[in-house]
Amino acid sequence: MMTKNKDINYAIVETTRPPIYTCLKYWGKKPHNVWNAYIKNYVPKGGVFFDPFAGSGMSGIEAVKAGKKAICFDINPLTTFVFDVMSSKFNKTLFETKALNVIELVDNDITYKKFFKYEKNFTLHNAKYKNNQCYEICFLDSNNERHTRTPNDNDLLAITNQELIINNLLYPKEHFRESISYKKSFIKSIGNSYADLYTKRNLYCLSLIFNKILDVKEIDVKLQLLYAFIQTVHLCTKMCIPRSKKTNRDFSTSWGRSAYFIAKTSMEMNPLLIFYNNCFGKQSTSSCLSYLKTYLKSFKSKKIQQDSGVIDISEDIDLWYGTINSKDLYKYISANSIDFVLTDPPYGGLVQYLDLSNIWLSWLSIYNEEYKPKYENEITINDTKNTIDFETDMTNVLHEIKEVLKDDSKLVLTFNNKNLTVWNCLLKAIQNSGFIIEKVIHQQNKRSGESNVNDRYGTSATDFYIRCIKSQSVNLKKITQDELSKIIIDSAKKIIYMRYEPTPYQILLNGIIVAISESNISIDDVCQSIENVLESTINKEFIVIPNEETKAGNYWWIANKIFDKRNKNTLSNKLLCLINKIFNKEEQINEDELFNIIYKHFPNGLTPDYIIVQTILRKLCKKKGDLWIKK
Repeated sequence: MMTKNKDINYAIVETTRPPIYTCLKYWGKKPHNVWNAYIKNYVPKGGVFFDPFAGSGMSGIEAVKAGKKAICFDINPLTTFVFDVMSSKFNKTLFETKALNVIELVDNDITYKKFFKYEKNFTLHNAKYKNNQCYEICFLDSNNERHTRTPNDNDLLAITNQELIINNLLYPKEHFRESISYKKSFIKSIGNSYADLYTKRNLYCLSLIFNKILDVKEIDVKLQLLYAFIQTVHLCTKMCIPRSKKTNRDFSTSWGRSAYFIAKTSMEMNPLLIFYNNCFGKQSTSSCLSYLKTYLKSFKSKKIQQDSGVIDISEDIDLWYGTINSKDLYKYISANSIDFVLTDPPYGGLVQYLDLSNIWLSWLSIYNEEYKPKYENEITINDTKNTIDFETDMTNVLHEIKEVLKDDSKLVLTFNNKNLTVWNCLLKAIQNSGFIIEKVIHQQNKRSGESNVNDRYGTSATDFYIRCIKSQSVNLKKITQDELSKIIIDSAKKIIYMRYEPTPYQILLNGIIVAISESNISIDDVCQSIENVLESTINKEFIVIPNEETKAGNYWWIANKIFDKRNKNTLSNKLLCLINKIFNKEEQINEDELFNIIYKHFPNGLTPDYIIVQTILRKLCKKKGDLWIKK
């Protein structure tokens, strides 16, 4: 009889992402080592892992890395493209030869030279604009050394003389669809099509690169070059913003918001230079696929099509993947055949994944129509789909998951949305599909999203890991506004008393969300926000103390109660005792190992601030690299 593993009931420290996960932009990437730990723990030897919202494809790679079979679906064709590339045969020498050939052909193009190499010993790297007026030029000389200057007449001529240069090249002619993703003000400023995201010269250069890639005969190499190309595309739009002069990064930019937008300042990058870096640089296709060979050695994959039929999991395959609607799992996966599901579903409408992905898919679908998105299948909240649609769609997917999941196996969902209405939709979908919530853990990540980078262990960078088990019946208790307020206030008090010291707002919010989620209550027609309830209690139930040390919000404490920082029951003093205990046994310890111990000892609402831990450590230890060494 198989021995069941113990559950994971604490946060896991995120480690540095390897090149296979840093080379491609995808909104809201999850920590690979955390998912690897979950998959190893919950999928038995010879078992099958399933992710119905596979996103960047990380879960499938980590499942194979853990020695498990994996099925990864997503309605986003970008996920399929990622797996197509990861499954391709990579010959580094051949790839780099073909990449250099494409780059050389573009570099010698007369029109490219006219707009990017219009002076002797000069290659335009980027041009910076404010209110559509160029104020700075960054360029490379013949030795590839970097320079900046105020634009001269030649620069301004190249900027203004960009009419009729596209010729007969292939490029996206698709118009933006009607969606909240493309606001009227955005369209008014930029235009109504994906081609309008670029200056004329950038569109020409990108189109030329793209067309030269399509001329490559070797299919695998063509896919790999397209992978480098789509890493280039978003960095060459008008949505990229110059970094502050204080950062000393005149040659770097990003698409830093999960939205289509136009700012007062913008940065026009040279597509060919960006493409070169995405072929050969540290986070390039070459680096990614070379590392993949070491990371996985080899694996067998199979693409699932709409008419492929039910997967035979006894087949000698490591990974099945495809652009599949998970509301129809019965067509592809047998009942009671999956050992564990870990997935990152849509967070309501926080990120409009298909609209954002179409910045890349608009190019890829020219190459192959299978990469064209089907928006009607997306689970989201936008101007055409409301919270009821979101709840219904999530219920349908979770019901399908229940059918394919083995009876004694578990489902873990990651989620984060501060809107209680959206949270309630997810909770009801979980309950109505036949699951009950067993445990909710808030997992501190390096990043809460691609547009929100926080301290490495900052409490504001949190996802909730919602662990569910099958249930034959769930009786939901409906509550009133007053009852919800009581749960919120009582949960906040409980967290503060557990910590026995002033507590950052984000810690309270996390704990309150956990309490609501684990209560099996229905909060239909309850519109109060956690923030509003807590604010109404200031100077009554709680007092608020300014927090200038961390990004986790102001400190909250019980009104009319004196705080004694010397009390042995405070979290800080308990933490001090734990750290002393650790260094009584160890002379030195890796920071990640240290935080893993702390997270296990102080889970969820007890998790201490990173700043507090740092302060204690500096009194007792000195730091060298990633090691803390006892003084």
